[in-house]
Amino acid sequence: MKPSREQVFAVVKSLSTVIPFFPTDPLALDLITEAVLEFVGTEEQLHWFASATVRNLPKYEGMPSLRRLFSTKYAPADGIDPVFESSEQFIAHEALMESNFHKREMEENERRFESYKHQAQMAPAEDREPFQLPESLIQRKMLPPAPVEPPKRSLAEREAELAALPKSPARTLEENDRIARELEEQLRRMPTDGHKQ
Repeated sequence: MKPSREQVFAVVKSLSTVIPFFPTDPLALDLITEAVLEFVGTEEQLHWFASATVRNLPKYEGMPSLRRLFSTKYAPADGIDPVFESSEQFIAHEALMESNFHKREMEENERRFESYKHQAQMAPAEDREPFQLPESLIQRKMLPPAPVEPPKRSLAEREAELAALPKSPARTLEENDRIARELEEQLRRMPTDGHKQ
């Protein structure tokens, strides 16, 4: 609900008592009241504006400073954007707006989370149980079991295993000579330039 002129005037009058260089002349207070009434849209916004002005405005620097401060949280009700005298003011204003946006976003997420928790507590017990998948679906989705690696054998165990293997009969010197001659003959017959003879 839009605040009344009397409500806005009361806020402006109180600001004039706590903010350095804030006008105290009745005519100036009336003009500031009219200007604030243009950009403040609701009573809630007016309360926030009063509190934020006291906390964040070290001294009165004209009407544009009040509009800039207000627009860090709310869009002006009259649709007129704040005026900046320098790029530093604009950058500081944008940084404050972004910071306030993230703060509001976190507050809204926290509020939703608390609401969901409350709704979950109010739900019947059977609705709070975790959803169970059918057994057949669980079996299909299960990954195959990881292969089990056999335990590592010690060197002594492996040597014993090799010793237990049947031994091939030892060759005689004549057999070794015969095998060597056959291999030499095969090597001589192999083509050396990559072409078959």
